Amino acid sequence: MLLQVLLVLLAVRESDGSFAAMSIDLGSQYLKMGLIKQGSTMEIVLNKESRRKTPTLIGMRNGERSFAEQAAQLSLRYAKNVFMHVTDVLGKDEGHILVEEYKQRFPHAPLVAAENGSLYFTDGSSEYSPETLLAMILQNAKAETEAYAGQSVDDVVIAVHPFLTQRERIAIKRAAKIAGLKVLQLLHTGSAAAISWGAFHRKDIDGKKHTMLIYDMGATHVTASIAQFYTDDKKETKMKMIGTGYDRSIGGLEITKRMRDHLLEKWEKIEKTEKPLKENPRAMAKLTAEAERVKQVLSANSEIVSQVESLHEDKNLRLKVTREELEGLIGDIVEKLMIPVEDALKMAGITIEGVDEVVLMGAATRMPLVQKTLQEYVKRDLGRFLNTDEAIAMGALFQSAHLSKGFKVKPLPIEETVLFPIQAEFTSVSESGESKARQSSLFPLTSVYPSPNPRAISFKSYRDDFSFTVSYGNMEHLSERQRSEIVERELVKVSVLDMKNAVEELKEGDEWKETKVGFTIDRSGILRVKTAEVVINRPRGAMEALKDSITGMFSKGEEEKETSEEEGEKEEREGEGEKVEKETVKEEEKKDEKEEEKKEEKKEETKEGDEKKEEDKKEEVKKHNSTVIVKDGLARVKLSLSKERLDKANTDENDLKETQKILDGFARVERAKREREAAENELEALAFDTSLLLDEESFTKMAKEKEREKIDGLVKETRTWLEDEAGVDTPTEEFKTKRRALMKAVEVVKKRIQEKKDAPEIMKELKTVLPKAKVVLANVEEKDADLKGDLQKVIEDVEKWVEKNDKEVADNEDLSYSVLEARLKEDRVREAAKSLKRKTEKRRKEEERKKKKEEEELKKKEEEEKKKSEGEEKKEEDVDKKEEEPVKEEEKKEDKKVELSRVSDPSLKALLDFYKYTKEMIRIVEDVSSIVYSDIERVLEDRERGLLGISLSHTTLYSLKQMRVGLNRAVNLINSRSHA
Repeated sequence: MLLQVLLVLLAVRESDGSFAAMSIDLGSQYLKMGLIKQGSTMEIVLNKESRRKTPTLIGMRNGERSFAEQAAQLSLRYAKNVFMHVTDVLGKDEGHILVEEYKQRFPHAPLVAAENGSLYFTDGSSEYSPETLLAMILQNAKAETEAYAGQSVDDVVIAVHPFLTQRERIAIKRAAKIAGLKVLQLLHTGSAAAISWGAFHRKDIDGKKHTMLIYDMGATHVTASIAQFYTDDKKETKMKMIGTGYDRSIGGLEITKRMRDHLLEKWEKIEKTEKPLKENPRAMAKLTAEAERVKQVLSANSEIVSQVESLHEDKNLRLKVTREELEGLIGDIVEKLMIPVEDALKMAGITIEGVDEVVLMGAATRMPLVQKTLQEYVKRDLGRFLNTDEAIAMGALFQSAHLSKGFKVKPLPIEETVLFPIQAEFTSVSESGESKARQSSLFPLTSVYPSPNPRAISFKSYRDDFSFTVSYGNMEHLSERQRSEIVERELVKVSVLDMKNAVEELKEGDEWKETKVGFTIDRSGILRVKTAEVVINRPRGAMEALKDSITGMFSKGEEEKETSEEEGEKEEREGEGEKVEKETVKEEEKKDEKEEEKKEEKKEETKEGDEKKEEDKKEEVKKHNSTVIVKDGLARVKLSLSKERLDKANTDENDLKETQKILDGFARVERAKREREAAENELEALAFDTSLLLDEESFTKMAKEKEREKIDGLVKETRTWLEDEAGVDTPTEEFKTKRRALMKAVEVVKKRIQEKKDAPEIMKELKTVLPKAKVVLANVEEKDADLKGDLQKVIEDVEKWVEKNDKEVADNEDLSYSVLEARLKEDRVREAAKSLKRKTEKRRKEEERKKKKEEEELKKKEEEEKKKSEGEEKKEEDVDKKEEEPVKEEEKKEDKKVELSRVSDPSLKALLDFYKYTKEMIRIVEDVSSIVYSDIERVLEDRERGLLGISLSHTTLYSLKQMRVGLNRAVNLINSRSHA
């Protein structure tokens, strides 16, 4: 499973913060926590006892809380101070059938009722509502998860039973908010289990339907859920819960209760006591814990010997119990086990043959009799491919990653099914004034949620403010027992206000059409009253019709936007929420296209904005608290709504704040307690460690006699104070003060030991540095002698300091210097040597810069002279060119004559041969002249580059340049004469 999760789940970082999300499988007896964070796969959280499931227990004693395993241990000694199975009485009042069963199972539970029937748990001094205790349990779960994750975690999906009422769901969300959690969804346990399979088996579902029955037997319930996986037209895998059946009267806890009573009955036949064991809360808590253990062992073994030491009045319990005995106690329970399955199949409209897989959930399904009964009913092997304890938490975690902003997963859209129909009850008034009670179904049985669009009721007979009631609808599909569990049938009273504003909007020719009130069920299964409006038929003129047809092309059905859970929770005054959206793969793929379309639409809207400004003012007018929107010949007047809970669901913000104060108060006390305990432990540890030091020779020989006596006295004084005087009321600062005093006395000797240990090494290093510094001093050139002074003085000072302090002293005597002082001396020598090197280097660089500058000036002067000489040469060349031009013209004429006279005349041919011979001789002369010319050029270039080994005077230089000019003229002259 973890490998599959790694392949499917991809954590995407969207900001600088590191995201994390969690899930909670909220059971009556245990809860499991899942965690996903960036860079990690999905996993089950280990609590501080390193266990994968945490008891939903909370203890209160002496103003302090304890959770989980600590509370379980506390219950064996102080049973009345530990509150358990608080979710069983959450959202219920005194007299509820489930509350009465709770009292039978836990006769000594400190559960009391207020005058109005509200339930509270008491520790003898304070009272706590089930909602408050659940908030504490969830807060502890959050803290455990954050400790495991190493970062804060806020987002959560909580897996809950599908049979919870509206009141119970609201209470859980409020408790989570008090605990500092942001509930993304209350997900049904069956749906979570199905997700943990379906999210990783999409290929098995592709192109066909796959139906799965999840049979869940927990501590206080049996639930059968039927999930159907299918692929829609867009090739997207989806899941729909098509059937649910349940029984809240049976479960693992009821079996434990019967085993407890069985053990009690057998023990009382053997042992005689002065007082009945039932009257001893501590003994009953022990016996209940033993009954739970016996039940678990008998699921894997045929018999067990039950043992409890000093159960009651110093009498032990030792009894042999067999599996047959256990199964004989639960015969009536076994008869009820398949009823939820039958109800689920009936609701889904299928038979057991239409189910492809049957899987088990819940610890109680490990009992062989339960598995045998289910297998005989379904007539097939039971699927064991899901972890019965953790699949729900993992499925909820996948959903949490999907809904959280910090992660991106391939979604598995789910549709939950309404188990308890919801309807509106109101009075209709006819034109004659006759009133008639009416009902209108809002969310019938098997309708799905979250609702893509609001369900609306239309009222046509009201012109004034009016009220109506939303309640549970027809419950005939439930058993009599199940109907008795739903005490508050009426949910909320809705009052529609500001009707007079709608009447004022009526114009001539208008026709009053109806009043509409919209409802949704959010993804947590909570009913939301969304909007109310009056719809008026308003005739349109030709221009208005044309305008509507044009603007209609740009309005993408904005009025029918999907509702958000966040808005609903503001209306109900409870908690934060999220948008109810169906996220599909196709929408993800088209994200970029939509952004481009939006940009184009914005351009068009901006262009038309100024032209339609006046018309928009007419279309939407705010008056009082209402808004009038005119479109398609209909005027819609927004109305105000007032809601009053009738099912006693607590939505009071003041109560929420008061509960938060209670939790904050406990947090402060517990934080102060942790600090006090830490200070006490640190003082005790220091006293113990110091007493051991006084027995060590390596410590005592380094301490003076007075120091040893002082430390020994402080240790004895501290230990006596801790044993005789210190207590839970001792201030934290007093522990810290005594620790500081003892630490100060010990530190004197410890410092001496450390100084004696470090001194030889640092003195050795100092003696090594001094010779190196002298070498640096000796390597300084004579011309830099003026820079030696600082280093020479430092060396002399440090040598005197070493000579003075490098002496042996007694073990318990302090050195004449500190290690820090010696290190500073060493650093001073090193720094002085480095400083001298930097100064000499700086001077070398300054000299090089000066020399380079002189060379650049000389080069610049030579370049100026060169330019002057080249100017004179150019003038001479221009004169030569003028002299050569007539000669060249004559040569051209002669060449032309020679070419014209190339005939067979022997004399002319001989003359041409002589001409060629002369040209060859001239070429040789030119080559020799060129060599001499090149040599002169090279000498001049080497001189300019500074490569010439000898120096040339300005006269010699000028002579060479003149020779170069003369050679050039000579070659040109010879060449011209040869043509003649």
